[in-house]
Amino acid sequence: LKIPYALPIAAGAMFVVKKRDGQNLVEFAIVVVLLLALVLGIVEFGRVWMTFQVVTNASREGARVAALPTGFSTTADVSTKVTDYMNSANLDPARANVTIANVDGATGTDAVVTVQYTADLMFLGPVVRLLDSSSSLPGTVTLTGTATMRNE
Repeated sequence: LKIPYALPIAAGAMFVVKKRDGQNLVEFAIVVVLLLALVLGIVEFGRVWMTFQVVTNASREGARVAALPTGFSTTADVSTKVTDYMNSANLDPARANVTIANVDGATGTDAVVTVQYTADLMFLGPVVRLLDSSSSLPGTVTLTGTATMRNE
């Protein structure tokens, strides 16, 4: 008679069967939390990186309009271009702070457009605060994109 997981109590004594039915469930519960945190961290990083790229490209588009020859662009045109670019990427332009310098400047001078955008951490921020209310992990991140182009 073979009994799995049987251990002798003493020489010549009966065998005791240890059940390990719940062990797999406990191990899975521990590991799934770590794997889920890892996957959510990857997704969150991807979202923030995509938002950073959009903010940088929006500032570049604005700087391109700002660098047009004298009389072809205004500060309102640059701001509209940045807003349109952010709208096309489904970002809320109201959360952006756009700084525009030297629009319609002399030929050879630099036109500078800076876009600051406050992005939410949708997954990790709330989860960490749920587990530890004194956590210093922010719920938002400020992303900054700056573009400089010479006025034509």
